[in-house]
Amino acid sequence: MSIEQKIEQMYKALEEMKITDRPSVTPEIKRTAGSFSVSFDFNKGADSSTAANRVSQLVANIACLKDHLKVWCKNNGKPFEGEALIDSNREVAIVHDLWNLDKHAELNRPSRSGLSPRFSNPRCTMELRAEAGKPRPTVFTPVGGGMIMSRGASLRIFADVVDKDGHALGSLEAICEKARAAWESEFKKVGLTF
Repeated sequence: MSIEQKIEQMYKALEEMKITDRPSVTPEIKRTAGSFSVSFDFNKGADSSTAANRVSQLVANIACLKDHLKVWCKNNGKPFEGEALIDSNREVAIVHDLWNLDKHAELNRPSRSGLSPRFSNPRCTMELRAEAGKPRPTVFTPVGGGMIMSRGASLRIFADVVDKDGHALGSLEAICEKARAAWESEFKKVGLTF
């Protein structure tokens, strides 16, 4: 597989953290004598194993860029500084640690970030978006016993990353975006352009 294909997979994995632009959610209706309540479970967009798999794929696609870049550098006579990037960039190191944890079920070597990161439970959440400076209400439209949200809302997979003591390190998506940017900067240094 070429490094270009691996990078395309990484972008696809980032994209798949968003489940859908127009989520359809079925309300749960509870009736009691003389009243009723309606609730929505936004976790039904994807089950926990789907969320965990997408999180795992995202981490793997970013972390393995190191190995693909190493081969590319060797084949093109360029210096490889991927190990130094992992050791010097917090987010890149966290992603690498999470990948090793996913592969080996425990960190089988010292944590590259020094944080021994792990996930808190990956889950689906509803995200409401608005254009800058323009309030944009989300509209829930009844359709065939369910509800469809208007543009401006989506279901996303969300995972918190915590250290060995349970202290928050940030959201996985934000950490991965920073790690992606760091790897892209490394690609540019060696003359790899797309």
